[in-house]
Amino acid sequence: MTPTADDLVKNLAALSRRFAGLAAKLAQAARELEGAGTLPPDSLLEEFAAARGEFIDLRSSVLDAARTLGVTAPAPAAIDGLKALEPVVRALAEATVNEPRRATLAEARRRVLVVLDRIMTINHVDDPNFAALLECQAKAREIRAAVLDPKGPTAESAAVIVEATPAFSALLTLIEGREHLDDAKFTVLEDSVTRLFGRTLTVAATRGKLVAGPPDLPRAPERPAPRPKTVEEPVAPVVVAAAPSVAPRVQPPAPLLASPAAPAAASPTPSAAPHAPPPAPFYAPPA
Repeated sequence: MTPTADDLVKNLAALSRRFAGLAAKLAQAARELEGAGTLPPDSLLEEFAAARGEFIDLRSSVLDAARTLGVTAPAPAAIDGLKALEPVVRALAEATVNEPRRATLAEARRRVLVVLDRIMTINHVDDPNFAALLECQAKAREIRAAVLDPKGPTAESAAVIVEATPAFSALLTLIEGREHLDDAKFTVLEDSVTRLFGRTLTVAATRGKLVAGPPDLPRAPERPAPRPKTVEEPVAPVVVAAAPSVAPRVQPPAPLLASPAAPAAASPTPSAAPHAPPPAPFYAPPA
């Protein structure tokens, strides 16, 4: 289990008392060694080694906690005793007391950055150089730089952040969620945006001229180019030549076949044509 700052403070106090008792024993052993030449007992040497190990463990725990809480601490080699360790432990205790406030500030900072980053993705659907929007985004960049300043915002920039952040959020709501607002809420947000950014930007937002999207989207949505109109050429009529009319062939009637029971009658032999009588002589009447 990771020790808390309170645990580290208690461990440091306990180790300080132990070191004080060990120092008294070592001083007595030193007098005996100097006077009678008596060596320190093994138990005292073991106690000394154990105290040294506890100090190393405590120093390691303190440095780990400092890294976790973002507390500046010297290198391990520079912390060679309890006196050098005490300032780091005090800094940890102060950081722990301020941790709830620090966490609250960190969360507020994160939320502000989310809003500002969304503001930077707003596009005007018709005009990529819409002046009112560009001014709004320039203000968002200034506030974002103040929020990210490692030294923290100044009193002036903090006042700007407090004033502008609700208006930025109101602008995003008018762009993305105005259909879900009642009249009273809509009026409040509209007034907030108008007061900070001007009427022009408010009108563009409420009329659907502003859209918010990911940073990789173009500033204005591209409209597909109209397809070129093709002029249809008149189609020449296709003339189909009429096929020549052919009169139907009349099939000759099939010859009648004689009945097999009756013998075919013999065709009469054509007789010779009779000679015509000679013409009568022409007599002219007597005059």
